[in-house]
Amino acid sequence: MKKLAVAAVLFALSFAAADFVSAAPRELQVHLAQAGNESPYVFVRAKFEPGELADPWSVKFVDAAGREVPYFVWDSMTWREAREGRADWGHRYAPLNHAAGDATDVKTARDEKIRWAVEHLPQLGGKLKSEDDDARTHGDSVCAAMYLLRYQVAAFGKQRLTLRIHDQQQVEPHHTVWRSSEVSERTSVKQGGLDIAGLPDRLSLSWQGRELFRLAGFDAGAATGTVSRADFSRPFTIEATQAIITKLTVTGETPRSKGGTQRWQSTYWLFPEGAYCALEGYSLTEPAGYRGGHQKLEILAPPDGVEGFTQVRGPSWDAPWYVHQVGDRGFTAAHLFFATPLTTGYGNNPFTVTAEGPNKEPRADVEDGRLALRWFHQIDDSAIARLMTREGLGIVNGHLALKKSSDGAANSLGWQANNDWLYRQYVLGVGEQAESAEGALRSVLGAASGWIDRPFSEEQVAALLVSLMDEIGRGGQSSEIGLLKVVSAVIADDRAAIDKALRDRFQNHTERTDFYIDIIRRSVATGMKPSSGGGQQPDGSRLEGWTGNPCYHAALMPVSIRTMEYFDLPVPLDDYRRACVQFADFGLELLGGTPFDLEQFRTNLEAEWPSRCVPTIPLMLHAYSLEKDPRYIDAARILFDDLMRLVERNPHGYFPAWSWTPQADKYDTVYNPVAYERGVTSLWSEKMLDVIGRDKATQFVAAQARWFVFSGQISDTFETDNVTAIRACNHGGHTSLRNQIGIYLHDDFEFYRGLVGELIEWSAATRPEPGRVLSAGTGPYRRLELSNAGSSMVRWALDMSPGSRWFETKVERLKPDGFRLQIWNRLSRSRPTAVVHSEDLGRKAGDEILRAVAEIPAYREPIEIAVSPGDKTVGLKVSKPVTLRLQLHAMQPKFPEGTTFTLTRRQADGVMKPIEQGVTWTASEVAWRAEPGDYELRAK
Repeated sequence: MKKLAVAAVLFALSFAAADFVSAAPRELQVHLAQAGNESPYVFVRAKFEPGELADPWSVKFVDAAGREVPYFVWDSMTWREAREGRADWGHRYAPLNHAAGDATDVKTARDEKIRWAVEHLPQLGGKLKSEDDDARTHGDSVCAAMYLLRYQVAAFGKQRLTLRIHDQQQVEPHHTVWRSSEVSERTSVKQGGLDIAGLPDRLSLSWQGRELFRLAGFDAGAATGTVSRADFSRPFTIEATQAIITKLTVTGETPRSKGGTQRWQSTYWLFPEGAYCALEGYSLTEPAGYRGGHQKLEILAPPDGVEGFTQVRGPSWDAPWYVHQVGDRGFTAAHLFFATPLTTGYGNNPFTVTAEGPNKEPRADVEDGRLALRWFHQIDDSAIARLMTREGLGIVNGHLALKKSSDGAANSLGWQANNDWLYRQYVLGVGEQAESAEGALRSVLGAASGWIDRPFSEEQVAALLVSLMDEIGRGGQSSEIGLLKVVSAVIADDRAAIDKALRDRFQNHTERTDFYIDIIRRSVATGMKPSSGGGQQPDGSRLEGWTGNPCYHAALMPVSIRTMEYFDLPVPLDDYRRACVQFADFGLELLGGTPFDLEQFRTNLEAEWPSRCVPTIPLMLHAYSLEKDPRYIDAARILFDDLMRLVERNPHGYFPAWSWTPQADKYDTVYNPVAYERGVTSLWSEKMLDVIGRDKATQFVAAQARWFVFSGQISDTFETDNVTAIRACNHGGHTSLRNQIGIYLHDDFEFYRGLVGELIEWSAATRPEPGRVLSAGTGPYRRLELSNAGSSMVRWALDMSPGSRWFETKVERLKPDGFRLQIWNRLSRSRPTAVVHSEDLGRKAGDEILRAVAEIPAYREPIEIAVSPGDKTVGLKVSKPVTLRLQLHAMQPKFPEGTTFTLTRRQADGVMKPIEQGVTWTASEVAWRAEPGDYELRAK
């Protein structure tokens, strides 16, 4: 067999981009995060601005010491592809859309958001529209690319690299193409000790010269086949791009007994360590009534004469992959993804989604000595249908289901011939021993993740989040959820709405605490476990354990108290604080006994779901802030530490939502995010990271961010979350929550801002309208969920922490005689006044020196006025618009009585120019509205 076919064509990759102009190399920062892995690789998910990059290979990655980092362009797409969708998909499922599928509202939503933002948020709207216009102009520039870097990030580490953009390619990979019309013999491709031979139709894999298995066919699309991915007698193409790894792409056709052909797209990324990542896809030329079902996209067979596959073990929490032995030839380790996370441009395709439920999970089955990699996709399964039709969806018995037509027939969905492609992805490692196969797989599956940093400011992001707070409470509330609708009332300065929110039956924390204590005691008296959830009884009554609705109260009562303190609302705060301590003490006694036994507490509580246990953390933290009882801290710490131990064991980096003793539990896009919100993030928002240690907190968040990027939870465009990466399909309607990003804001905004900034911008431009069709958490107008179950984003945007208030000031003395005034005004409709008195500067009390009225909000970055008096001048530096009234003699007693002054402002050319309009003078003071800049008062 020839290694290269006679007609192979060698060429360097080129990229036409006549509209692209660049000067000197531009530098961007790339931020990297890792979980508990030791992989030599990093996947960087990079979104570029229109016209910023012409060719994905025209970049360099450089570390802090200036050393180049080897890389490979894993995948990429242009802005035109992002806007219009791929031609082979019939231009469906455009990646720039904000939801999967091809419904009308999906295709129009992005433009509608831009129009809304231009009208209601002009600064944001102008930015979004300008970027959109540029994307049309620079359609051939790169929109998104996934890079694989050969670079190791320490376990739970965070690092920075520099990405330099050049005019020309900086890496020239070796690119080879074989076409069916030009090839007469089968060929092979190698990467390190990995060799794939028999291309295109008889693929076999060898490791270190020993054949390990071959692709023996498929059972998918209501068709079976015994060839790999192409009929040698039909048209096919093979492409290989080789650099630090090899990317092998095979396109071909196989006959289909039910009519027509099955068209295949297969991509394999080969690693020298002995692993490959595969992306398998097919379409049907004549789908007829095919609806889907089990999809055995890969059937692997041992070499002739070799004993077949035997399973050594299945996936576990510590090692979420299968291990199989192939006779005496070696071992394989395989991880099957639910979707296609290691791709670019596939996120909006509903045919990338695997359903959940019995007999639907991805799995590797041994059948007659062969290994079948199996997924499930059925077009009318609710997990799939919700991405394809919103008009045809409804809620039946609390769960998503297709509506039936008037004659009772099920609402039908179907495949579109040629244009609908079903894709699945997996990673497989090989080796002579099980450990080496697992190590090869882990090098890919455990790679770190990265993204490009963008310069979003804290104030900018906080203002966008505040703009969304008018949505709080509009969707109603269930149990304790929606407790913070008073926030939207206060921001709107709506007294009637404030009073109504405070009268809500859930707001009286003393009564609510007594209610839950009473119902739990009565429930336990009937034999119910103290830690269990709640449930409706046959007689209509309800029983509740600690992790039923009471756990919502445990999480949200502290948040509500902080909110009432922060806004100085007229409520009996002392009574509410006593209720918080009372409920914490009750919880300790209920679960830990008397005297309190921490291990008993832990054992009882951790018999329940982690997402229902962590609401105990904010309750205990708040109780400790009121009563320094170490039991509160011990209870909060042990819950976090036990979660962290699970994070440390799992190579993905997340924790399980449903069990403290997990198997290969999936990430749940409902209950993992609410676990952040209901409890975990309170350690940050309450500024009590000393309970767990700053280092451990940083490691925890880095692991979560690594998974967020690696798994494709964020879309390739970074404009929204990716609904086809969803793991939670079976919850009644609430299939995805987007509030997991609050923890990144709290932990290290400067590091994570580029990961979440665009998502927040586009969320601010998203306003669900009454009467919109059902989105069920997956539509293009889904919300950011600011207040759900803990409100970490509300607290971060308003800087709502222990002791803080909506209006705050700080005076700092500056040498020799000056001072700096800082003002935070977190109510956009308010114009509060800050006053600096002589005693604030260490002088004799009784004089007012400066009065400043905040003219704009200042949420996280304060309005700053720096005052520097001299013998004949007073210099002022102002950061944001503010109205100032300065007492001249009180400011500088050295000025003789009756001294007159001129007020000047520094111009762009540096010259100080007198201000003649809008300044009010009296014998003792001067007042004016100061825009940002440098000012000087000079004695005449």
